Amino acid sequence: MTCSLIFAQDHTHEVTKNCFHKKKLGVTALWDVSAETGEIASAVLVPTTKTMHFSHAASALTRREGFSPKAMYSDTWPAKTECWNTLFKSSLEGRLGSFHYTQRITKTLKKNHTDHFTSVNGLLNCIYHHNVDDYENLLRALKEGTLSSKYTDDEIQELRGTKAFRQRHDRHLRKEMRPPHILCSVLDDWHDQFKCTASEGSRPARGRRDPNAGETLFTSETKEAIRLAKVNVSRILFPLIKCTSSCTQIQMQNTN
Repeated sequence: MTCSLIFAQDHTHEVTKNCFHKKKLGVTALWDVSAETGEIASAVLVPTTKTMHFSHAASALTRREGFSPKAMYSDTWPAKTECWNTLFKSSLEGRLGSFHYTQRITKTLKKNHTDHFTSVNGLLNCIYHHNVDDYENLLRALKEGTLSSKYTDDEIQELRGTKAFRQRHDRHLRKEMRPPHILCSVLDDWHDQFKCTASEGSRPARGRRDPNAGETLFTSETKEAIRLAKVNVSRILFPLIKCTSSCTQIQMQNTN
């Protein structure tokens, strides 16, 4: 298969559970590459996630006829930048996928906190917003009942605050990334909304402790994760600005 626009590469550990005699083979993860069509261009079992253990497969991929991507999404970017620049002779634009960008913050939150799900939804809203036309069509379909049963405005509002909405509908809505300065601004607002303490001279905290455990939502690593997210905000924006709208749609699907 070929690739002319963009690809995503990462390691997955879940698939190795299906490997017979996994420990005997020394298998830890699967390194895989997905092209803009959603097809898998390469998949190899590796003993570790170190560059040396997938570099041969990556090098073979660059020599494949018709495999000339312009950009790459990685779960570790900007780590291993030198390796990819060497393989593609510095002609490749690298970016961090929005999922992993968000995960660097969400993994610092306390999952058992009563506001955890609400905070994650709010964080996603900081990173992107849904395409207006797609969202309008979805609301119309829910109200008219063309998808299933009819929903009222109150029922739709309640549905939006549940996991069911994301599982059923969110994946079908194109996502448009917010510009860097807007993203940083709303990220600061999100931080204020859920933090429980504020240092002198900073904006007031509006968060709350968990009613049952009495714990805060944020851990000691959250503030630094947010700071780094603002520093790296340019690394999640789509690098191929001059692409057509169809290319932009592909990127939004691949980075979800």
